[in-house]
Amino acid sequence: MKKLLAILLVVISFGSQAQSFLGVHSSNYDPLKSGMFNPASPATTLMKWEVSLLGFDIHAAQNYLKLTGGMKEWVNDFDQDTHVQENLNGADKTGNVTVDIPSIGFVFNNKKVGAISISNRTRVIVDAQGIKEEFISSMYNDANNIYNWANEINDSKLSLNAHAFSEISLGYSRYVLSKDRHALSAGATFKLLIPGFSGKVNGDVDIMIDEDAETANFGTTHISAISSDELNYIDDEDFNKKFKIGGFGVDLGAVYEWKTGQGTTKVVGKNKNRVKIQPDYFLKAGFAVLDIGKVKYQHSMYSREFFGDGTTVALADITQDDSTFVDFDDVLNAVGSYNEFTGGFKSKLPTALSLFVDAKLTRGIYVNASALINMGKFSDGTPKARSQSIFSLTPRFELPQVGIQLPMAYNVVNGFEMGASVRFSNFIIGSSNIFSYLWDRETSSFDVQFAMAFGGVNKDKKKEVKEMIEDDELLLQDNQAEPKKSKKNK
Repeated sequence: MKKLLAILLVVISFGSQAQSFLGVHSSNYDPLKSGMFNPASPATTLMKWEVSLLGFDIHAAQNYLKLTGGMKEWVNDFDQDTHVQENLNGADKTGNVTVDIPSIGFVFNNKKVGAISISNRTRVIVDAQGIKEEFISSMYNDANNIYNWANEINDSKLSLNAHAFSEISLGYSRYVLSKDRHALSAGATFKLLIPGFSGKVNGDVDIMIDEDAETANFGTTHISAISSDELNYIDDEDFNKKFKIGGFGVDLGAVYEWKTGQGTTKVVGKNKNRVKIQPDYFLKAGFAVLDIGKVKYQHSMYSREFFGDGTTVALADITQDDSTFVDFDDVLNAVGSYNEFTGGFKSKLPTALSLFVDAKLTRGIYVNASALINMGKFSDGTPKARSQSIFSLTPRFELPQVGIQLPMAYNVVNGFEMGASVRFSNFIIGSSNIFSYLWDRETSSFDVQFAMAFGGVNKDKKKEVKEMIEDDELLLQDNQAEPKKSKKNK
């Protein structure tokens, strides 16, 4: 149990919505990924169409456990005591993760019509804030044995939220203004939300354990624990979750471009066959509000609100012979009282404000600065897995068939991190913190991204430019020939 919890904490247990596909989200050649960060972006990319087949981005960060050593050691000889260390510095513990799995998706982009996309994603978000060190250490080392807990646990800010859901999205974006060297695009993504699981634990913890007297007192503890009814079937191997729409969501965004005025094409050398498609902007900036909406759930049989009444009980009365707890409700009755939650509830999406500025330095070289800012707050009633605020700077080199991104990001949990991702056509692999791990040989965070897709750049533009060049050459020949005739006539 302890080994499993350690792996979950370091890899996928504490979480929040970070920037999915960090680095790739700024690409001019991946409308589906950039559309996750700003729904107006697909109209500004250079792809005429793209089909997404499979992908995932797993991002986790927390400040309680450190994973040391190398990947080879973890695979061949993972040792709990050697490779996992607790960070016991007295500070509150927090953490975040997002598991983002886009599957089949399609986007078609036309300058006159706009960009239309249909996509599907599955997302898992868990968010932990304000957990006292002595509380999480007690849970990590032996959650089922109160004899091994800290003697005194006081936590007035405990909050843990989890949400897993899928979304079927329909997106549309187009240019709404294009004048001289200025252009503005707007977009929206409408989502059908399919419920998966939702839960939260929040409140005040006040626990005193007397090892000598072998007693416990839960004092003024007040905990609200909510979970959806999928938890009822956790041990049911025959459980088959039915497909249903549990809510609706929307992303809204806009992108401004300061154009170069050269168009999206450039002739390289004197050969008209070497016409390159490239972005037509000096600067691009975007604004969006993501994940507005809620998902409906039904309470599980385990949803409770607990109130400690200051009763001192013998540990023997609430534990079994092997020191594990007796029936869950019997424990609650012994140290206080509880109410059951029934009926339905709604879980909020991780609403966030998305901002970016993308500067083109020269052909193929760009710098992107972006921010994802949490707009949600914990509340006593509605479960909500919040977004983690994250700020990033990403220099990148990209052409239609290849791209290299070097995202450098700052978040409040792990501070500064640096990674890399590589794109070959529409095949992407990378990590937003791989360099941070290589420098320190230890990590409290984890990120890996992979995507497989295929698509095409708008070749009609290339054809039009070739024809335009040919017309210009013919016109130039005519103009050069005309003076010669007039001179001869004289």
